[in-house]
Amino acid sequence: MDIIISTTDKKIKYEIKLKEILSQYFLDEILLSLKQVPEETHPFIIAGVALFAVRFASPPITRTIYHRTVNNQILRKIIALTANYLLEDPVSQVDDNYYGSNVIPLLLRHLGNQLPFNYSIFGQYGRSIILYHELPQYLLQRSDVPIFDINAAFQKLMHVPLIDYIVVGFVAFTAARGDLAFSGGYFQKARNQGVSLPDDYMITFIMDQLAADQWKLRTIYEKYKQTDWRYSAYDFNPLFVHPIIRPWPKREDTTLDDDRFIAPIPNLIVSKLSEGIYRHMFNQYKNDFATYFGYLFEGYIGIVLSHSLITSKRLSGYEIRQRYKVGKIPDWVVIDNNAAVLIECKAIGLPRKAFATADKDAIDQGLATVVDGLVQLYEFNKACQSRSKGLESLHKCSKYYNIVVTHEPLYIANSSFLTDVIEQKFIERVPDADPTFSWLILFIDELERLQPHLAAGISIIDIIERLNSQSFNDVVEWCQQQTGRTYGDSFLYTYDEKLYKRLNVSNRIGQL
Repeated sequence: MDIIISTTDKKIKYEIKLKEILSQYFLDEILLSLKQVPEETHPFIIAGVALFAVRFASPPITRTIYHRTVNNQILRKIIALTANYLLEDPVSQVDDNYYGSNVIPLLLRHLGNQLPFNYSIFGQYGRSIILYHELPQYLLQRSDVPIFDINAAFQKLMHVPLIDYIVVGFVAFTAARGDLAFSGGYFQKARNQGVSLPDDYMITFIMDQLAADQWKLRTIYEKYKQTDWRYSAYDFNPLFVHPIIRPWPKREDTTLDDDRFIAPIPNLIVSKLSEGIYRHMFNQYKNDFATYFGYLFEGYIGIVLSHSLITSKRLSGYEIRQRYKVGKIPDWVVIDNNAAVLIECKAIGLPRKAFATADKDAIDQGLATVVDGLVQLYEFNKACQSRSKGLESLHKCSKYYNIVVTHEPLYIANSSFLTDVIEQKFIERVPDADPTFSWLILFIDELERLQPHLAAGISIIDIIERLNSQSFNDVVEWCQQQTGRTYGDSFLYTYDEKLYKRLNVSNRIGQL
């Protein structure tokens, strides 16, 4: 009990002190100061300070062209208090035994509270354009794909065309990266540089969805904050809903040119235009969209593979099904000499509750989809090895590699901690499984980062073998040493270049 009181007492003291300091400043002063902190400051801490500022700082009374900021010593104190608050975990207060491990809940809470703010911008514009604009037109030609008009569904839900939402959002992202604060006038500059944008009314409507003022952000925070005080460090941050903040009041007569914004973490705008679109659509249309998106995601993985594996033979699940009429099949098969890589695509992610409180049922819910994919791959493995009719193209293969590719990240998926749990759940489903059956989980961003190196000739088998014993970043570093390629060599960069080059940020993006 002493530990509970001690931990809770510290968190209360941190919050009281932050409120005392932040209430002396206007919101714009805090947010503008955050835009100038050293690059090594972790984004989740910046997001935490921004949320405390939204809750406790005073609303700016008037707009000003001057960038007022907070004294560096005061800002460092605010950042330190916020960091202490966010890192205060209740591991010693609650029952965290998940399948015999106290480490898994602790890691999930910390990683789930930190990594989403480190959102990668690698190829996100290209991915969004392909997934939500190009592929839907292609799927209209597929008789096996259920009819779902994604453009009409998105417009009905968000009241804006999907392609306009994506383009306006990415232009806002470039503005937020380039300036401490930006005005709606940036969109006219983008037009002048050749970017095709909707009219000012539509841009304003879209920005009203991406941005929010202090009062709206407070309302969202209050609605979703943890009911258990011990988990308050993992409160939902409304920047995931509105990554752009309007510190200065917007009135009825405020024009787009005069409207001003600050994005504490610009990369969260990109998240809103990628995973955010998926979440909007799934929350509204549930299984109808989930089923359709499965085909979209499968098609997208096929495009990434087509740009990655220039000489290897690829078979889609659709092609396999034409010959193999019974049993489960993967979404893609890559044949490399006498080895086959079986790929199953899953649009999964752990529910928010799994990260916030490490709730066992919430974790199990997210892992169930992974296990479904593994069972599917295992059954296809057995069919190949027994030389089933219709799988003749795979009969010569003597080794099989199994990969589940996810649309949303599944943190620590390949760690020994979570691998043991997934393995246990898999064995519960397939008690007599071959003990040599092995697998790997990749997030789509990871496959995209590998693409330019695979296209340069690095063997996918070699990469898989290395990932079994090395971290992903170590493998990418090895690939870069072998090929000398960067994101600028990715097929996705050609999409980014069309937009970013016009906005004079092409060189910076290409070097990431």
